[in-house]
Amino acid sequence: MPPDGAIRLALDSVRFELAGSAEWRGGIAQSAGNHALRARADGLAPAGLALASTPVAVPVAGSTAASNGERAAQSVDDDETTSWANAPGAPAEITYRLARPALLRELVLKLTGWRERSYPLRVFVDGAEVYRGTTPKNLGYVTLPLAPRHGSEVRIALDGQADDAGAIRMLEVANQANADTGAQQVARSQLSIIEAEFYELP
Repeated sequence: MPPDGAIRLALDSVRFELAGSAEWRGGIAQSAGNHALRARADGLAPAGLALASTPVAVPVAGSTAASNGERAAQSVDDDETTSWANAPGAPAEITYRLARPALLRELVLKLTGWRERSYPLRVFVDGAEVYRGTTPKNLGYVTLPLAPRHGSEVRIALDGQADDAGAIRMLEVANQANADTGAQQVARSQLSIIEAEFYELP
């Protein structure tokens, strides 16, 4: 209300526009499914609300693996010079214990050989499968959408052999040693994770 307490009315003409399939009912949406109207008036800014959802990182309290378990923590140490991988012939899976139960929606991974290799993966939260698919070849990190599941234990498992076909080549790099992603040092039957990050929606 203005400081003088007066109430001022806006008598601007309002133009209604109908967009999409709907039934016109006096210029107002009055029933289910009949909400495809817009109202505009000269000199008045359109009202709108924009909301942005920012994923919230969920910290990891611990990690275990049946193979090379002493290096499991290197997959969540925020150091891209370290990684974990199962030994050849050993189970290609790793389990993370979250610092708190969370409704996970995304898993972000940096995998060895990210430009040259696609990994078929299965992801479980507290024993329930929340993702099954093959990671695309990428320029570093890949984001996997997870079926919403509340839990505190996440298991990532290789589901078959990794695929090296269709690699992304960095031809503009003069010294190809600088473009090495480590794929040649890891067999296609191994799961090798440089970094794993877990996210929930706020």
